[in-house]
Amino acid sequence: MTAAAAGAGATILPRRRASVGVAGAQLGTAVEVALVVVTIAAVAGLGRLFTDARFLGPVVGAAVGGHVIAAAARRLAVPLWLFVIVAAVGGFIVLAWVIEPATTSYGIPWGHSLHALGDDLSRAWRQFGDAAAPAVATRAFIASCALAGYVTAIIADTAAFRIGATFEAVIPAGTLFVFGAALGADRHRVAFSALFLLAVLPFFLLRSADRRAASSTWFVGRAAGGPSTLVRGGAGLGALALVLAVLFGPLLPGARSRPLLSWRGNSGSSPAARVTVSPLVTIKKQLVEQSNVEVFTVKADRPAYWRLTSLERFDGDIWSSQGTYRPAKGDLPIADGPGAGAKLTVKQTFGISALSSIWLPVAYRPTQYSGPSGVRYDRNSGSLLTEADTSAGLTYATTSALADLNAAELSGAVGPVPADVTATYLDLPGSFPGRITTLARSITAGAATPYAKAKALQDWFRGNFTYDESVGPGHDDNALVRFLFLDRRGYCEQFAGSYAAMARAIGLPARVAVGFREGSPDANGTYHVLGRDAHAWPEVFLSGFGWVAFEPTPTRSIPGASSYTGVMPEPVSAGGSTTASTAPAAGSTTATTKPADAKAKDANGDVNLGTGAGSHARRTGRPVVVVLLAVLAAAILMLVASPGGRWLSRRRRRAAAATPADRVVVAWDDATEWLGLAGHARQRWETPHEYARRPDVHQAASGVAVLADTLTLASWSVDGVEDHAARAAESASADVKAAVLATTPRRQRLRWALDPRPRARG
Repeated sequence: MTAAAAGAGATILPRRRASVGVAGAQLGTAVEVALVVVTIAAVAGLGRLFTDARFLGPVVGAAVGGHVIAAAARRLAVPLWLFVIVAAVGGFIVLAWVIEPATTSYGIPWGHSLHALGDDLSRAWRQFGDAAAPAVATRAFIASCALAGYVTAIIADTAAFRIGATFEAVIPAGTLFVFGAALGADRHRVAFSALFLLAVLPFFLLRSADRRAASSTWFVGRAAGGPSTLVRGGAGLGALALVLAVLFGPLLPGARSRPLLSWRGNSGSSPAARVTVSPLVTIKKQLVEQSNVEVFTVKADRPAYWRLTSLERFDGDIWSSQGTYRPAKGDLPIADGPGAGAKLTVKQTFGISALSSIWLPVAYRPTQYSGPSGVRYDRNSGSLLTEADTSAGLTYATTSALADLNAAELSGAVGPVPADVTATYLDLPGSFPGRITTLARSITAGAATPYAKAKALQDWFRGNFTYDESVGPGHDDNALVRFLFLDRRGYCEQFAGSYAAMARAIGLPARVAVGFREGSPDANGTYHVLGRDAHAWPEVFLSGFGWVAFEPTPTRSIPGASSYTGVMPEPVSAGGSTTASTAPAAGSTTATTKPADAKAKDANGDVNLGTGAGSHARRTGRPVVVVLLAVLAAAILMLVASPGGRWLSRRRRRAAAATPADRVVVAWDDATEWLGLAGHARQRWETPHEYARRPDVHQAASGVAVLADTLTLASWSVDGVEDHAARAAESASADVKAAVLATTPRRQRLRWALDPRPRARG
């Protein structure tokens, strides 16, 4: 080789590598654009949810904005932790621009923009359960879709270019597409599916080519077989497969037949079985998050508890029901007989507005139903349900027979209880704590009749407990022990579930009824029932009278039942508002509403925050910087307050443990809390002994075995435990804490201390 040739050869390779660098940069940009197209295709698939396409512009704008922000942050080498903050701030700005531009000042979002977006998203959440596709694209729904598009873009970009995952980068858009396909109307299914697949295919091909292009040897060694060959070949095969699927897929045998599993719900006229969520688990949401939402109205002769259904099965974790519902039309049978005492016939006309439930409210016991078809009735629970997905929008009439009872006649309910009642309504799980049974017996020791025992339980709850909606939901065995022996605070879910379980423990057939309080009447005798009126109460079966309701929840009273419950009714003012005596107790959480004239509605029913109160809000609003600083200050305060608040919580728990058995429960909670932090959380199905014998738990802290033995003795022994056993349990709990901390790095311990999330206890 001559020197000239060598020199020439020396210049060829750098030029080739330079061209490779340019091609690689162009290919990387193509991959980014392809990912944007995937997100846009997923957004377009949401078109099956709406009647028109006016949602498309704002939602696509939000999605593209998310991709632009993510790409800019990567090019500026913004670290991931800071990118999370940048994405949050950027999302607020983008959503304000595309959804609420009238709330910005010279394009800058203010505090009013944050309020407007929050109001939009809140209304979308409330309206979601009542809307059926295709729905009108209101501002609230567009805002929620825009937020989903923005979050999809941020997560997809992070997965693709920060984490380097190809398949995972498509999952966010795929989830958004499946959401639209699952809830959308049955139209343009093939077209939207083809569009999404057509967008995904180029991304996969370009991403694969980009990965290969990252190695210069591919180009040096195979100049003629580089990424372009891969993209061309893959695109051809993919396009052929897509055309075949679109053209011939719908023609395959069975493609248009009814599905083997109708996941959308039964389409027939008589649903044989339905899987539903127990209404007991939604009470906290209605009491707090939807407290001022009117769920239904009822025109009635007199007030009553408007009952949805009753729950007869308790497995130690949740209360649930299993009924047989038959078509409801005209007269309705009563399972527990007519009962005794004079009957009050009450006629009711219900108008359901925002009740996302298949059960229909009615005063117990219903005897007649008149209304739309597709409603069924279960005679055992005395409950009505609709075959539709929700009862919202229904109007129907019912007649109920309310028993006018008093203490004297109920005291005579001493006869035998039917065998089918005792077989179902006395059942308790094998793990039911013995100390709760002992407590129930001590409370009712002086009561001679079933009624006297039922009332003694009711009065004990009302006289020794505090109503508090801030308590977390739950009524399993551990929650029962803490509620009855330590906290003694809760709302109707805890009171009703605990009462029914204790009643069964002493031989009183009991169940949990779920529904609503009477609400607030207006001048025309129509009761307006709000979310905060959601309620649960126990019912006890008394021989000769059937199911009789009791009220253990403080501050609550059953209308017309004071003659046997001894609880005087609370005054209710006309005009749709309850008086102060019916407000939640101190410590509860309630929502507030603004005056009716504070917002103006446009033709679509959306709140128009750009007019009326909008100008005033713009003068008194804070810049977005102030809002973000306030959020940051609140976050710092929460982090600083977390260790102190946790210390105070432990101190209160220990102070509330008045007996040795209570101290054992607290010691167990403390130990399992520390073990959970160390990655050894107790599973729900594990008994204390099974948990203590787990190899990882025993290796982390052998003292758990001593705690498990003592806890079992404290829970099941009739006599409880002695003081020395409680001291041993507290010592073992301290050893567990020391063992966990000894094997945990200081940095991890600091993270535990600053973590504001509540810690799970076993």
